[in-house]
Amino acid sequence: MAGIAPHSPLRLALWAAGGLPAALESARPGDVVLIEGVYSHDDTQGNYPVESDGAVYSQILQATGRGVIVVEPAGNAGNNLDNTADPYAKPMMERADSGAIVVAAGEPPSENGVNCMGSGRPAERSRLIGATWSGTYGSMVDLQGYGDCVASLGTPGWKTLTPYETDPNKMYLNNFSGASAASPIVTGAAAVLQGIAKQSGTLLTPRQMRDLLASTGTPQPAADAARTPIGPLPNLKAAIAKLKSGTPG
Repeated sequence: MAGIAPHSPLRLALWAAGGLPAALESARPGDVVLIEGVYSHDDTQGNYPVESDGAVYSQILQATGRGVIVVEPAGNAGNNLDNTADPYAKPMMERADSGAIVVAAGEPPSENGVNCMGSGRPAERSRLIGATWSGTYGSMVDLQGYGDCVASLGTPGWKTLTPYETDPNKMYLNNFSGASAASPIVTGAAAVLQGIAKQSGTLLTPRQMRDLLASTGTPQPAADAARTPIGPLPNLKAAIAKLKSGTPG
């Protein structure tokens, strides 16, 4: 497997070691930063985009202001980010747009209603609802990615796609899940588009990137979007065509 953007140089930073502010501060205009985590305020209120923390919001705002593309998961606790009675969602509604791309977990493809999550699954791109968790939703969510059945790198003890593989460089999973799986899909799409933009001697701004992916994405089913909006799924072919047409926004 080559992955979505196999030629993109990759740097990793650990949150616990102060990696988030370091990553955002060191990123250059046009770079794409995935914040692979959500913020849990307590044990009863679920989890939220990391920008629900005021300090992180300020760091993201500064980064996007310099032209850095920031992607963050929406969460996996089924929270309605438009709920004005939610003490953690309400402050996000009242702040200015951080410029980040917020990503939720959508239903992956199925064949006759069957995928790695079982049978009788909802339509593709519906908000994903799992056995023990469900995707966070709301108007601040910009895009979705597949929230389960995602192929990703594995480990010796977790390699469901390659159960008999002994080479650690060839171990893969088939069930990476949640907004943590959805967000890298969107991040990879952003990296591809930025690479194409660079080839033409320009860089997409955070707003241009978000608007391009959202305007060309494949929509969430209408009835599901009316109840629990999570945005469209990126469509790279359509996004590349629009970018090359000279209308990235």
